[in-house]
Amino acid sequence: MLLGLRGSKNMFEAMLGSLVRTPTRFFDTNPMGRLLNRCGDDVFQCGIEIPLALLSILLDTASALSKILTSVFVIQWMGLLLPPLVYGYYKLGAYFLAPLVSEAIDGAVTIRAFGDRPESIAINMKSATCFAMVAVNQWYSLRIQFVSNAMVLAILLGCVVGRSKMSPGLLAQVITYGQSHEEGFKDVVALEALWPTAGHIAFDRVGFQYKVDDPLVLQNVSFTIKGGEKVGVVGRTGVGKSSLTMALFRINEL
Repeated sequence: MLLGLRGSKNMFEAMLGSLVRTPTRFFDTNPMGRLLNRCGDDVFQCGIEIPLALLSILLDTASALSKILTSVFVIQWMGLLLPPLVYGYYKLGAYFLAPLVSEAIDGAVTIRAFGDRPESIAINMKSATCFAMVAVNQWYSLRIQFVSNAMVLAILLGCVVGRSKMSPGLLAQVITYGQSHEEGFKDVVALEALWPTAGHIAFDRVGFQYKVDDPLVLQNVSFTIKGGEKVGVVGRTGVGKSSLTMALFRINEL
């Protein structure tokens, strides 16, 4: 939390300094609500939401590892059943996904044949997000429950084989750990990977103008910057260095 607050403070100070030094034309072309949202909600996300998400990841990962190690330590060789079960889970998902893709392709042909594409697109745009969230959660929950129950079965078999070596308290703890795998796996997987792993910038015949009726200040600009490269833009006054920066950060729509 301390690192998140410090990072959000540094980001806010840098952003505020940039806004103070920004020409007034910038405020004419960008809505005030967007700027306030960047200075308010986005800073809150960086200072509070991201540290809480990272803390949740660490806690869930540590909890899952401790439960898995404890279970494997107790059931010993029966733990060899866990990797095939996880592999079977992924293969099962791929097997059931293929028919859905085929049906979607066939349905698209029927919609085009009857000329019902606009209405179908409107219905799809309205319900796709909610339906996808519910369907994916149910699909994933069912299979996680299957894997969790299989793990509990493997643990119970190991407990039956080694029943003379463990106390009832240890047996109950191992079974509880096995049953709690489901929620732990769901919490870990539910966090989205929003941050990109590598950067790559490519401009292909880009044109840029400050307003819709203004002439183009950048015309047919093309270049590629690979991830990790350091690039400098040089030139005399008026060649478009600032305009290129504004286009790069999408301050105005291209």
